Amino acid sequence: MKQIFLAGLVSLSLVSAAQAGMVYNATYTNLSGGVIEFTLDGDLQPDGDTVLVNSLLTNPTYNGVDPMIPMASFDSASNRFFGSGVPATLSLSGTTIDFIWSDPVVSDGFLIDTTGQIAPDPVFAAGNS
Repeated sequence: MKQIFLAGLVSLSLVSAAQAGMVYNATYTNLSGGVIEFTLDGDLQPDGDTVLVNSLLTNPTYNGVDPMIPMASFDSASNRFFGSGVPATLSLSGTTIDFIWSDPVVSDGFLIDTTGQIAPDPVFAAGNS
């Protein structure tokens, strides 16, 4: 995966309520203008900003294209690389973003981390597709 610094433009919007959580549309734009979009089911935390992701409802697309990565899975970057046990996390404000969607060997997919666990600065990384 190549590393690109993440832009400040983040949009996370509520779609509808669901019994297991809420359904959100997420849109992230990197500094070069590339856009990752997906829909997720998540639980809004008591702080009113943090969303713990239960599951992805759509595959992430990059500039509108689904890269169709075989056997891709979704997790927090901190859990995938360091075994933190923390689920993928997003925030409505865009301050906290910690997720990875990739193939099993992490050679293709998307990673966004603003927590400082992967690198000291916010990171957006994308694989080959």
